[in-house]
Amino acid sequence: MIEIRTKDEFNDIIHNNDVVLIKFGAEWCSPCKTMHNVIESLEKNIEGVTICEADVEEIEDLTTELRIRNIPTTLIFKNGNIVERIVGAYSMEDLIEKIKTHL
Repeated sequence: MIEIRTKDEFNDIIHNNDVVLIKFGAEWCSPCKTMHNVIESLEKNIEGVTICEADVEEIEDLTTELRIRNIPTTLIFKNGNIVERIVGAYSMEDLIEKIKTHL
């Protein structure tokens, strides 16, 4: 899983990969920790997607720009554009189904 720490890293990743999933969260957030584990498992169960996470407190400007108001929020990008916004905790199976529609 790629850790995004800057807006430049974010832009590089979404513009140089076809399908990207990014989980936005924070260390102190219990549902975010649950989603971290789900996304780690997801990485082993799907191909063709770049999987990342970002701490909303480290990249506040990007969080504001993307209008992330609740965490965890998982965004799926295709060709640099947001195609899915998932707020809250989801199962790996639900995420796989959402991702497959964009592969």
